[in-house]
Amino acid sequence: MRDLKPGTVLGEFRIDAKIGEGGMAAVYRATQPSLHRTVAIKVLDTALQADPSFVARFRREANTIAKLMHPNIVPVYAFGEVENMLYLVMGYVPGGSLADRMTRPMDLQTIGRIVGQVADALDYAHKQGIVHRDVKPANILIGEGDWAVLSDFGIARMLEGRLRLTQPGIGLGTPEYMSPEQGLSDEIDGRSDIYSLGIVLYELLTGQVPFDADTPFAILYKQVHEPLPLPSKIRPSISSALENVVIRATAKRPEDRYQTAEQFKLALEAAIPQEAAPASPVVKRIRGVLFDLESGNEAANRGTGAARAERRPAASKSAVEAASGSIPIVIWALAALAGVVGLAAIVLLMLNAFGIR
Repeated sequence: MRDLKPGTVLGEFRIDAKIGEGGMAAVYRATQPSLHRTVAIKVLDTALQADPSFVARFRREANTIAKLMHPNIVPVYAFGEVENMLYLVMGYVPGGSLADRMTRPMDLQTIGRIVGQVADALDYAHKQGIVHRDVKPANILIGEGDWAVLSDFGIARMLEGRLRLTQPGIGLGTPEYMSPEQGLSDEIDGRSDIYSLGIVLYELLTGQVPFDADTPFAILYKQVHEPLPLPSKIRPSISSALENVVIRATAKRPEDRYQTAEQFKLALEAAIPQEAAPASPVVKRIRGVLFDLESGNEAANRGTGAARAERRPAASKSAVEAASGSIPIVIWALAALAGVVGLAAIVLLMLNAFGIR
């Protein structure tokens, strides 16, 4: 594979630095001077250029994925061919991939948000008739604010035919995340991507993939034949509801999985408890006033009772006179307290109505 040096020009794009490399492609950060825009360019192995059928498939798939417009999918701006090099120009996401982030533990809300966003991207693509075929942490880019963006749509499809010519019976993908039907080179649909995303969820929850071995063939055998090791055996704090989501997403038979990525996302959201939103400063102050009033009322009641106990032995008035003299004061105090509490309750209702908590 040819290494492109900084300053190399591909069409209207200038190479700045190499940022990644795989088996059949390298990725560069580049600049589009006309728009003052930073982009990512995936340059495919020059050996692929010698296959006319691959070039035709590249153009067909590039045209298809360039039409995908979704906030959780890396956009394809352009594609072309320069000096026997085929390349795709894509949006640049500077935050790195989910694979980079997985070295640090994540809370359940972050896991749910990231997996849910990827599910949104897949649901949109599947409705366009496009299957990703290689959903894995390295292809999930994380932008600002933990915004997940799925990359490399179409790349597996472009390379799949060529790989099968050299290694019959093997579908392109990453064995640790491949669905059983993909590993068997059967026909696949969007449910294969759901399986792969289920494996990603498993890894985010437990810190490891469920199936691993020394060779790709051994991993694929496990994907097809071995039951899923329960994630709760590795992380006991995982709830049964969340574990059931993982189990269904990674069912061996496609018909036993969630049938759409949207179903997967909704089930995941229901299984992950949501953190309560913190109260606003205004509500906190009102709650504090109510607490003080309640505390003060209790103290006043205790004080009144004590005073009455002290006065009873030396009281010169009759019980009827003492009671009649204290009634107006008690009624006034209760009325004032009821008014303040009622006003505070009205304010709280108004704040809730406007969505302030």
